[in-house]
Amino acid sequence: MRRSCLIALLLPVLAFVVAACGKDEPVRTPVACESGADVWTEALLFRDSRQLEGETPISACIPPDQTAADQEPVGLIATEVASILAAHLQREVPRLRLAADRAYGPGPLGYAEALGYLVGSLERGSNKSQGIHATLVNRVKAAASNRLDSYPEAVQESWQRGYEAGLESG
Repeated sequence: MRRSCLIALLLPVLAFVVAACGKDEPVRTPVACESGADVWTEALLFRDSRQLEGETPISACIPPDQTAADQEPVGLIATEVASILAAHLQREVPRLRLAADRAYGPGPLGYAEALGYLVGSLERGSNKSQGIHATLVNRVKAAASNRLDSYPEAVQESWQRGYEAGLESG
């Protein structure tokens, strides 16, 4: 009798514990990732670490198992940043300066490297997500590499350097 009472009391507790263990916490996008295109652009062009506020790497903006609702603002910001940087690059290429002069802005090589870094960072983050971010990465890559083939070799090399750095540490 005593044993059956004990089992009757413990059974609901065990059921609760088992049910609680099966529930995953929702994956949240870091707050810095939703800070806006101007913050992302500043980080990519002017911060040595190229990280967002709070030292958040761009790859952290697309965590595995991210919901579509959380993915949408990040995708919009990343695409906007790629479009902004690509427009600057297109304007700067005719005035190609082999050494970026920060006093006058990053120059075409700085823009190209920032674009490559953005794509590499997003690919780094998406490698852990089993494909749910593929469309986001493809859209950003399309905006970030628009007309890249038509630019001088120095610009293409700079884009590639940024891309590889993004894959490594983005």
